[in-house]
Amino acid sequence: MRVVLAALLVTTIFQAAAQNAKPAAKSHAIRRMSDGHPDLQGTYDVATLTPMERLPGVSLILTKEQAAAVEGAVAQAKAKGDEPIKGERSVPPAGGRGDSSHTG
Repeated sequence: MRVVLAALLVTTIFQAAAQNAKPAAKSHAIRRMSDGHPDLQGTYDVATLTPMERLPGVSLILTKEQAAAVEGAVAQAKAKGDEPIKGERSVPPAGGRGDSSHTG
């Protein structure tokens, strides 16, 4: 009878310990390539106005006013790019633009 009680006590203690055990800590380590550089492979959604890189000293969080200014600037640039090309432009000079920036 003592053996049965001891076995029951031991299994109860192990079950209780298993229930109270903390889950294994999740590893948030950055995946690395074979050369040690971070593994940045994947699909990225570039449909955002949030820059991937920021200048040193620039806040990571934009105020509502700053975000509105960025959105306005992007909308203005898009509207300018959507304007039709003016057909009354003059023809470029023969051989190129006529300046030294386009020499072969």
